[in-house]
Amino acid sequence: MAEAFAFSGANKVYAAPSGRDDVSDLHTFSNGKAIVSAWRLTPEELAEVNRSGGVIFLSVLSGNVLYPVFVGSEEAVRSVVADYGPIWKREVQAGASPSDVHNRLSPGLLSTIVRSVDTEDNAFVILESLTLGVLLFYGRGAEHLEVLTERVTERLAERRTKERG
Repeated sequence: MAEAFAFSGANKVYAAPSGRDDVSDLHTFSNGKAIVSAWRLTPEELAEVNRSGGVIFLSVLSGNVLYPVFVGSEEAVRSVVADYGPIWKREVQAGASPSDVHNRLSPGLLSTIVRSVDTEDNAFVILESLTLGVLLFYGRGAEHLEVLTERVTERLAERRTKERG
């Protein structure tokens, strides 16, 4: 059976009933509208999920009441929970390269932006304001924004050239 584990963003613990060896404490993140728990599959379960084409079964032991649930990777769950309020902070992995962090964060962030706007121009406005906000937060606004704008412009030009040619 998959085991619940304490993840770095957990802010509430549901204690296991005393005398129950088959139940463990459940570490969760709660923002008042969503509760998130993290589960780790055993190697055998992971192999079974892979054998079944990635299919995971969910059992909710609640009688005749079925509450909305969402099962997904950490990034996917974070992007859904963000629609309902704050999300948990993650620990920065020691030694993680900027490209590792980019690869971990970009899909969820971009997915959230794209789902939230109606045009490409609006998506770029949001990305620009996020970038400026980060630069200003770290006190590097003006000097780095100019370099960043140059780099983005160059990359877009290269991309368009490749698409045309």
